Amino acid sequence: MRLKPFSQVPPDELRRDKTPARGCCKVRRLTLRLLSIVGIDYASSYPYYRVKLETERVIEGSPVLCTILRATQFYDLVLMAVRFLERMPMIVVPAGFPEQSIDAWEVAGRLVELALSNPAGRVPDMGGPEVRMAADIVRDYIEITGQRKRTLVFQLPGKTGRAFRGGR
Repeated sequence: MRLKPFSQVPPDELRRDKTPARGCCKVRRLTLRLLSIVGIDYASSYPYYRVKLETERVIEGSPVLCTILRATQFYDLVLMAVRFLERMPMIVVPAGFPEQSIDAWEVAGRLVELALSNPAGRVPDMGGPEVRMAADIVRDYIEITGQRKRTLVFQLPGKTGRAFRGGR
């Protein structure tokens, strides 16, 4: 039988739980690989991290076999954030925010390894080779690009600020 996307399966071939009728597909066992973020359990006051953490918990509590890899921020994301900040007349940067950025291709390679292996639950976190402060990264970017902008380093208050300053 030729496999069809779920949206193309006639309603009479669907069971009540919306999966194709028995015999329609040959699926051995559903497994999942999830990319998450290092330290999200310490900064759950940040809404995006809270959602990512809840996603991890839902997956871990489900019958689906999974592998969860947490990685630090990608270099590309850090560069995108700095380029966004450089549009301002003065660049405002939170004080004491350590960054341990990693190359996205390195993480992609690890995800491929994990996808080709058996589900392993939560695997060791991945981080870049160097820890640097966000303010230093911004200052270096300004210097390298030849800009004459000032930076204002400030203390981000609250739980999220404390979590980020703690390297989480």
